[in-house]
Amino acid sequence: MNQYPNDPNLTIHTDPGALEAAFYSLTPPCVPHEPDERLLSAVPRSAEAWRLPRNQRGRGIVVGDDTPILLPMETPPADICDSVANDSRGIYLNVLPNPLIMHTKVGRYLEEWAARLMAARTTEHTLAQDAYGVPMLIGRFDAAMRNDGTLGIYELDDVCSLWGWNSEINPLAEIGCMDMEDQLAADGHPLYLAELFERDDGVDSDVGDMYMIARHTGQAYPAFRQRAYAHCDSLPRMSLSSGIYQRGEVPYDSQASLLFRGRKQAKHFEYYAGKLAAQAITPMMTRDEKLYLARAGLGVAAANVDVALEAGRRIIAENNDHQYVVIKTEGARTEGTAILAGGGTKERGTYSSTQVMRKLGALGAQPCIVQPFYRPPTMAELGLTFSAQDSEVIQSVEHRGHDAGKYTVPGQEHRFSAILRTFVVYNTREKRLMHIGGQWAATPGLIVHGAANSVAGPLYDAGYKPQMQPFHRSAELALDMLATHSAA
Repeated sequence: MNQYPNDPNLTIHTDPGALEAAFYSLTPPCVPHEPDERLLSAVPRSAEAWRLPRNQRGRGIVVGDDTPILLPMETPPADICDSVANDSRGIYLNVLPNPLIMHTKVGRYLEEWAARLMAARTTEHTLAQDAYGVPMLIGRFDAAMRNDGTLGIYELDDVCSLWGWNSEINPLAEIGCMDMEDQLAADGHPLYLAELFERDDGVDSDVGDMYMIARHTGQAYPAFRQRAYAHCDSLPRMSLSSGIYQRGEVPYDSQASLLFRGRKQAKHFEYYAGKLAAQAITPMMTRDEKLYLARAGLGVAAANVDVALEAGRRIIAENNDHQYVVIKTEGARTEGTAILAGGGTKERGTYSSTQVMRKLGALGAQPCIVQPFYRPPTMAELGLTFSAQDSEVIQSVEHRGHDAGKYTVPGQEHRFSAILRTFVVYNTREKRLMHIGGQWAATPGLIVHGAANSVAGPLYDAGYKPQMQPFHRSAELALDMLATHSAA
């Protein structure tokens, strides 16, 4: 085994046997609770009661509607990515009006783990770190949670998406994000969203294409090209062209705070990460790293994929408690994650050793993480349900992807593994991390992602009461719902 340079809290294992021994010493997080306390409770679907904001122009708040909503995940403009823009199919987040409420003890436990995971990250000079002492002001847990208290934390996403859609899914989480933004603005750092696109139209600029938007006000600054924001926000965005930077002009408020999105492998990522780090509220050069999971005790670090695979094979072969293990490399989304299975029949979403090598092996000698596999509960186990009209509504548009709406019919809830995608924000007034809730997500198979065949819904923290006043109508209805259906 080798100690990571200048990092006494991290051991990189080169010997599969030593990694296996360290793996068995991991203790899964478990929410302290009484035996009769239910930690996750599904709110029954209803055609008469409020479940989703459904803010429709001219109609106000719609209270009696049990149909799903399809939120568009906007794509890059045609002048950036022709191959995507010319595809008539859309990308949608299929949202069911079926809220899930977590016990207040879960939310407070997640706050403790958020602090622990942030303390385990590599630090860098960003606005978040230098001004507030944390590596990020907003993060998203991806975790599997069972009512016995077992909390399988996959990661705390450091440059998370989907929070822009809380306005259409979870109005209390929306207020939590807005409160964070208001606090930043009060400190003189209005928040902008920024995104770096990689071109596929044959154009090769010196510094790439950068799009930026004033998130809270919805105003581009300054107003160049107007586009729909990608991934989660149907907001304008504007290009900060290479010419602006080359002329040395300042195209945006130099005191603004930035949430910067861009693939770390993008050609011009390092250029922008270096230029904008001092204004970033999330990690820049250290984004997508996974070694913090080992420092925090949620996994074991391997020197490379070969070592991880050999240790994983031994763990599965020698221990009946571990049918699968998870291998993670640096990367966003699930592109660097594989669930290793042993011989015999594999479940959907798992990989053989050969398949893991095919997916992750190109990363070569990069250190990776081996984690226990925490089986997500199914929608059926959580009490989440499909209704007769779900499939028809989801299939009413053409999706980019496979099997959209195919299994979203009553009686098929057991096919869908469900995880929590829930947010923490840093409260600059109280100088602490706050869990604000978010969304649950479910996909057929064991790897939950945002593909066409996935579904999502609201996830509330029974202990989170937003401080911003006055509440808008959707937030009032959400609080009324919590008062009726929450046991904690």
